[in-house]
Amino acid sequence: MVDETADVVISGAGPNGLMLACELALAEIRPLVLDKLPGPSGEPKANGLVGQVVRMLHMRGLYLKFSGCNGPPEPSPGWMFAAMPLDFVGMVDNPMYTMRMPQPRLVRLLAKRARDLRVDLRWGHELTGLHARADSVAIAVSSPKRDYRIMTSFLVGADGGRSLVRKSVGIDFPAPRRPPWAGSPMCTSPTRSVVPKEGSISQDSAGFRLAIAASIEAESFSPSSNPADRCSEPSNSPPQSPTNR
Repeated sequence: MVDETADVVISGAGPNGLMLACELALAEIRPLVLDKLPGPSGEPKANGLVGQVVRMLHMRGLYLKFSGCNGPPEPSPGWMFAAMPLDFVGMVDNPMYTMRMPQPRLVRLLAKRARDLRVDLRWGHELTGLHARADSVAIAVSSPKRDYRIMTSFLVGADGGRSLVRKSVGIDFPAPRRPPWAGSPMCTSPTRSVVPKEGSISQDSAGFRLAIAASIEAESFSPSSNPADRCSEPSNSPPQSPTNR
């Protein structure tokens, strides 16, 4: 038995899901957005946007409002990727646009825009199952007050690396076998730092800030020899013997 119908259902109210919902609303399509969290998360995640998405925000009149800048976005002359400096000076069409903004704030701003565009945004409503048909998708939803079913023409999985939507339709998304860090990390003191589950922010004397969400050892890094992929939950087993920096 179907309780509701919708043209488009988006599972996940992160930046991608909310931005898509806003774009659909501008095209006079009323999407339904589901997210299992009770509201926007304050957990530190990404700290900015990079690439053409910044220009897209400007095209929609959101860059100045979101960033607080006085002018349009300008491409960056260079970038640091995995401790390698990249030089974009002289490129005919430099794609490296950036906008610094913590992801929790970006989600709050996009959620407000979605509400202003009359998007049906349901926090605390979790997609728990789906059944794909030839021309529609039946989905099961769980919420604090009731469980219900929705029939939709399109279902969008914007629910993260371990997406239930992706898994349900059999699409793999394995993680590469590499150390779980990239960049140019530096530790001085203490020799070992254990970070709480929700992550934290540290600041050095030069004013650089680093968001961390894992334990760090100053003398060595300890990537697992068998990292979990995005098709399964991360392992809680202790790391293997540390390797040299």
